[in-house]
Formats: sequence, C-alpha cells, structure tokens
Amino acid sequence: MISRDLATAPRAPRGARCPNCGDVLPPGSLRCERDGWLYSDVLDPFVGATLAGRYRVIARLGRGGMSSVYLARHLMIDRLAAVKVLRADLSRDPVHRDRFLREARAVNRIQHENVIDITDYGETSEGLVYLVMEYVPGESLLAAITRGPLALRRSLDIARQIASGLARAHQMNVIHRDLKPDNVLLIPRDDRRDQVKLLDFGIAKLLDQPSLTLSNKVFGTPGYIAPEYATGGALTPRTDLYSLGVVLYEMVTGALPFEVEHLGELMLKHVMEAPIPPRARLPSIPEPIERFVLRCLEKQPERRFQNAFELIEQIDALRRDLSGDPVLDALPPPREPAAVMGWTPTIDIPGLDANAVDEGPTRVRSSLVPMPMAPTIPVRASSPNDLLNIPRGGTGVGGVLDIPAPERVDPVERPRTWRHFIDSVTSRLAAVFWGDHPAEVKARLGAMHSRVAAMDVAVTQLEIDRVRALGVEARARELRIDHGNAVDALAAALTQQGRERDDSASRRAELLRRREQLRRESVPGAAAMGASDAILWELAACEETLREQVAACDALESQLHDIESQLTQEERTLAVELDALIRQLSEALESIDSLDAALRADVLDLDAMVGAKAVDR
Repeated sequence: MISRDLATAPRAPRGARCPNCGDVLPPGSLRCERDGWLYSDVLDPFVGATLAGRYRVIARLGRGGMSSVYLARHLMIDRLAAVKVLRADLSRDPVHRDRFLREARAVNRIQHENVIDITDYGETSEGLVYLVMEYVPGESLLAAITRGPLALRRSLDIARQIASGLARAHQMNVIHRDLKPDNVLLIPRDDRRDQVKLLDFGIAKLLDQPSLTLSNKVFGTPGYIAPEYATGGALTPRTDLYSLGVVLYEMVTGALPFEVEHLGELMLKHVMEAPIPPRARLPSIPEPIERFVLRCLEKQPERRFQNAFELIEQIDALRRDLSGDPVLDALPPPREPAAVMGWTPTIDIPGLDANAVDEGPTRVRSSLVPMPMAPTIPVRASSPNDLLNIPRGGTGVGGVLDIPAPERVDPVERPRTWRHFIDSVTSRLAAVFWGDHPAEVKARLGAMHSRVAAMDVAVTQLEIDRVRALGVEARARELRIDHGNAVDALAAALTQQGRERDDSASRRAELLRRREQLRRESVPGAAAMGASDAILWELAACEETLREQVAACDALESQLHDIESQLTQEERTLAVELDALIRQLSEALESIDSLDAALRADVLDLDAMVGAKAVDR
C-alpha cells in the first residue's frame, strides 16, 4: 500500500508558508495545523494542478509502487473524487497502460452497492492514464479486525455483502484477485449495521478478454491468496471465494488460518497445509460456521462453493439455523498480539489513505477514503473538505488603490466576487478623483462591467450544463443498477437451475450404472424384466427432466447475454451525450477563466492609470 516514510519526509524550513491559508509553518513541521496541507506536497507537481482539464487536485492521499492517489474536485460538476494516476513510466508502457484502462472500463460497469464506483477513466494530453473513484467516509475492515475478532452475526453480514459485490463482479467477468481486509471499507449506517464497499480492483483479471503479458504475475497478498493463484493455475470466481474464506476466518477468530514465523511462508502454507480449524482457535464458534469457512478454504477450487450466489444462499441458511443462538452476537475475547502475524501496524496520519493505492509494504491509514457520488458536496468548517474553499491566491493591487483582486474561487462565485471588487474600486476611485473620473478610467471600469456580464452568461450556461451532466450520469448509474439487479436475479436463478440440472445428471449417471449392472447380472425371469423396465422408465423420465433443465439453463444464459448487450449499447448512447456536455462545460470554464484573466489584467492597468494620475496631481 502506501510507501511513505515520515521519518525521511521533507519538513518545513523556517519562514515557510502554507500556500492555501498563508499561515507560517512551524520550523520542522510536516503539515499546516489549520488545513492539514502537507509540506511534502510542494514536491508533487500534481497538487494544485488540473488533471484532464476537469479534476483540480487538492492533495495527495497516498503513493504506491504503481500509482499515486489524489483528492480532487471535479470542476464541471462540483464533486469530490479520488483520482488514481498510474506512474508516468508505466503509463508509457503499452502493457501496463492497456491493462489499467481496460480494467477501469470493466469495473466501471459493475455498479453495485457493495463495490466502490469508478466514475471516470482516461488518458491526459501528457500521456498519463488515470481513473476516478467515488469518495466515501468509513474505516477499513482491517482497522476493525485490529481491535479483535468480530461478533459472528456481524461477520456473516459483512461476508454476505462482500459475496454480493463479488457475485456482480463475476457476472461482469471480473475477478478481484486481491481481496483482503484492507480492501473492504465499512461505512456506518443509521441501523448500526455496516455498509460494505469493495475497494481496489486495480489488479482485477478480466475473464472475457485475452491476457496481457503481465497476467501470469502474482499480484495478490500472501495471507489471502488462493492455492491455484499461488501456483500459477487458472483463476476463476472461486479464487475470490477462497480469499473471502480467509477474510471470514480472520473476522471470527482474529487470526489467519495458518501459523507462520515468516511472511514468506504464507503462500506455501496455502498450497501445502490444511488450515487450522476455526474452533481450535475459538471453541465458541458453532460447528456449521466452521464447516462453512473450511469449505471456502478447500485447496481444490471445485470443492468450494460453485459461485458467490451459492455462498450467499449458505450464509442465509446459517443465519436462519442459528438465529436463536446467543453466540452470534457475543463478542469474542480480544486476540493476543502474537495472532497479528502477517499485518503491519497502522499509523493514524490525517490526509493519507492506504485503501486508494495498490502496492507497498507499509499501510498508512486515515479518514480520507474513497466516497459516494452526490450532486453537490457540502463543505463544513474544520474538516478535510475545507481544502476545497481555500484559494490559491490572487493578484494584488498595490499603489494608490491598495485593494486585493478577488481570489480564484469557484467559477460560479466569480461574477459576484468581481462585482464586489469593482464596487470597492469605484468607491476608492471616488475618493481619489473627487468624483471626476478620467475618461480612460471610466472606459476601463465599463470594460470590466462588460466582462463580468459576459462571465454571468458563461456561468449560467455552466450551471445548466452541470445539471444536464449530472442527469446523464444519474441515468447511466440507474441503467447499470437496473441491469445489474436483473443480472443478479438471472444469475441466482441460473445457479439454482444449474444445481438441479447437475443433480439430474448425477441421477441419470446412477441409473445408467444400475441398468448396466442389471444387464451384466441379468437372469431369465419376470422379476429381472420388471426391474429392468422400471429403470428404463425412470431413466426416460430423468432424461426428459434433464433436457428441460438444460434448455432452461440455456435460456437463462441467453437472457444474461441479451442484458449485457443491451447495457453496452445504451451505455454507448449515454457516453456520447455525456461527452458532448463535458465539451460544453469545458468551453464554459475556459470562457470564465479567460474573462477572469482579462479582468486581472484590467486591474493592473487600472492601478497603473490611477498611479499616473495621482503623480500628475
């Protein structure tokens, strides 16, 4: 995850100021006490810049081996986002670049309540590739487990939500490959239950696309990696179910399934050794839950649950069967420190997020984590979001007027701030010239009023296009949700129908075996004939049922294919509409920025005029 070493991080020299609020930083400090700005951000060229023409970078959230993640504000639709930027050298590598973009595109389509949204992705004019995530408050499952094992009911609820997100991802032919507590975000809800969000599909594998050169490289975390992944075998959705089993094991016991002295042993243990039974660590765990966890941890993928939908069914059955057992809500005793093997300590550093980056040995945790889309983001004082309203400084007016030009605020606010500024300048000029303004000063003030009026028009168009863009985004989101729900329902039905088909196939094989046995052992007589006829009748009925079940499965698979094709077509239509609106928003912003720059030039000219007239007088 984050590989930031605060011991060697640059510190503020004497006299250094925060570029946001202007406060003098204490010598040797890491950050501004008022707004949390990190002195080391001065070394990051992205901070303060605009990425892809629409994401104003506010602060760096974290940096990993392959990418950096930034807190940014979408200028066109006024929304916070977490932007992951692939390292420059990797962006120039075709394999890394194409992998990053195609996986971002695939995850963007998942659209599930238990999967973090990727709202945008692309390539900058400088050739850097990026993806944009929603931004939500919460804590990682890792932080929760660090405090000790979770109650069984809570653990099963979290596992069910993880499985639900995986089920949708798997239906979209995406395997996570790095499921672990660090990549599970817990968001508190009003009913005191956890809302789960799966993070960091950055190393996901796409099942329906050809593998790139890197596909044989192991990217997962050793403590949670499936045996077939560790040995270079074929990856399937059941690979993620194994990792989910490890996560559930850790939730209910507070430890990983294996005892190791060195982290390097973990991968080998997953391949070679049976896991320690959960009840050996915590005897109060009910046997059905232990059997469930151990089935997830089977070495052979075919012995695990066939897919996430079947796993969800079994969790629901467990919760029904154990609903009256008080052990479900009992909090297990805190684990001993030795059971934390395989983790690195967390460090509470405001302004940094480990969830948002992809590699590195050190985990640095904070309250800044990816957050849900909303039409607008309210900004409150004394919060990290205050960074949004902190100006980057403006052009001051010295000389006779000595009035600072407006700060570079949100584009929507600029006409108002410029009007206020012009009113202040006009009052000041009245005092300087005793109400008798020179002609060139009057002309300059008139030009400034005209520019502000033009800025008003551009801002009005900007707000109209923002609303339209938000509407298109909402329609696209609802489209993916509706299609996703339909896919979930069909996939669940297909799972059930497939299980019945497999049962019928097994029954048919058994009947064929019995018929062959009777044929070999047959002796003349009515009894033998009767037994053979009975098997033939049962076999005929079984084969008819099997044909119907196969046809039903084929029909469900065809419906799934049709839904995915329809989603692709409708997404293309909405993407064209959104691209047109983004271009209009960009043009409106450029117009506002151009008028703002012209007004600042007017301010300098006006100050020069006033200074010259003052000397003449």
